[in-house]
Amino acid sequence: GINTEIFTYSKKTRNDTFTLMYFGSLIETYDFDLLINAAKQLKGKNIQFIIRGRGKLLSYIKDQKEKYKLDNFLIETDFVPNEKISKILHASDVLLAPMRKGKLVNYSLPTKILEYQAVGRPIICCSNGAVGTYVEQTNSGLRADQGNLESFIDSILKLESNPKLCDILGENGRKNIE
Repeated sequence: GINTEIFTYSKKTRNDTFTLMYFGSLIETYDFDLLINAAKQLKGKNIQFIIRGRGKLLSYIKDQKEKYKLDNFLIETDFVPNEKISKILHASDVLLAPMRKGKLVNYSLPTKILEYQAVGRPIICCSNGAVGTYVEQTNSGLRADQGNLESFIDSILKLESNPKLCDILGENGRKNIE
């Protein structure tokens, strides 16, 4: 489960920039190319991607950021102790779980989904498996088709244009955890 004293809830106050965050290991389980391609297509809009973590794919992600000159794509690698993760997650408008295609990676629920729900932020989950089904069933976010850039961008724009929906989905996630 999730410790709700560490992963606290606070309602998000919107800024001019709509912020999407992935927080976790930078490993093959997640589809970072999907995030990079979305950032390329959404360049020039007030939408910012934050990738926070470390792992095997860090240098690849950094190379792609530089290659495409993505000013709307931040990479943060500093270590965050467990008791401060909640505060970091609160800075985002939406939290991301871009699952890569593959049967094994979509059978189990990553702990990050529960952490995302606990802080009361809507989730965009790219999964045609159990992870996406869970997010839909708990009504805590939007499910986009795995690897489908258009579906992912549609989900981003839907939440960006509807702060009330963001609040509802985030509150549903928190209620589910409680």
